[in-house]
Amino acid sequence: MEALRLTAHTIGGIRKVVAPDGFEMTQADGKRLHVPHGQYIVLCHTVPNRDAATWAEPMAFAPGRFSGPRAFDEYEFTTFSQGLHRCPGRNYALRLMELMLAEMLRRFDFVAPKPLPGMSYERAT
Repeated sequence: MEALRLTAHTIGGIRKVVAPDGFEMTQADGKRLHVPHGQYIVLCHTVPNRDAATWAEPMAFAPGRFSGPRAFDEYEFTTFSQGLHRCPGRNYALRLMELMLAEMLRRFDFVAPKPLPGMSYERAT
């Protein structure tokens, strides 16, 4: 989960404004913005996934972040998008990752390189 939080597999969601009168939205600074009919809104997954208001040390790789009592909602952990357009395969993907990791740990012996390479937060795809 932590790797997905730091390196979102997609840029985000792209939504086309279909309402005839357009779409009104409020920005974080309180300013109102009108998006006309036919225009697109792009929702970035990496920004909320690295928001210091939600995540302690947002740029740190902390695998135990998701093992505690704190539950993150779909608007805080946005890797699988949110709302109506949330990924329908998210639960399958998470379970499959657990199974693959368990199988790799069962079949292989891993040794960490010394020194450990630096973290790269660039997109993998």
